[in-house]
Amino acid sequence: MYFVRNLPAGAHRDKLTEQLLGRVVRRVPRTTDASGHTTSLTRMNIREDVVDRFVDLLLSDREGYDDRLDYYEVNFNSAIARDRQDASIRHWTHENRSDDLGSDEVEVSDRVEAAVGDCDPFDADELDKRNYRLQLDDAIDSLPEFQRRIVEMLRQEIPIESKDPSIASISKVLGKAEKTIRTHRDKAFASLRLRLERKGRM
Repeated sequence: MYFVRNLPAGAHRDKLTEQLLGRVVRRVPRTTDASGHTTSLTRMNIREDVVDRFVDLLLSDREGYDDRLDYYEVNFNSAIARDRQDASIRHWTHENRSDDLGSDEVEVSDRVEAAVGDCDPFDADELDKRNYRLQLDDAIDSLPEFQRRIVEMLRQEIPIESKDPSIASISKVLGKAEKTIRTHRDKAFASLRLRLERKGRM
């Protein structure tokens, strides 16, 4: 954690960041039940919340020192466990309500919007480079499941929303409001940008 926060931008910091994000993912609930077959939307939401919060803190710290990461630096496992517990309480409570899952979607923070900027992970020039394609595939695979689905569909040029009922859209396929899809797309793109930081890219 210390090195991710203090090393200058470059390949070494990027590799450490990827490993650190992998540690976060390993410490949040799997999206399947004990049998390994049934996907749990609630577990998926918990996983996304924990990963998103950590990515937001990293982005904030790179813009300028963010003391909220100090606790993660000295007690990483406990910090992630606390985030996981907070997210679990919030989402299991939410699941027991009869409200629409997308009805109280949190707005994308200004920090995430700034991080996304003009980020286009599917830039044609970059996709021509084999190494970039491999790195992009790995980065997409490491996203929370819901965000990964959105990004994969965007990669296939499926629109987020369509007024033509005969055209499949991401919001229709995933059963979420357009605003919800755009929120998670922006979070996914911010995460991809963080993972793919390289000189001269994105």
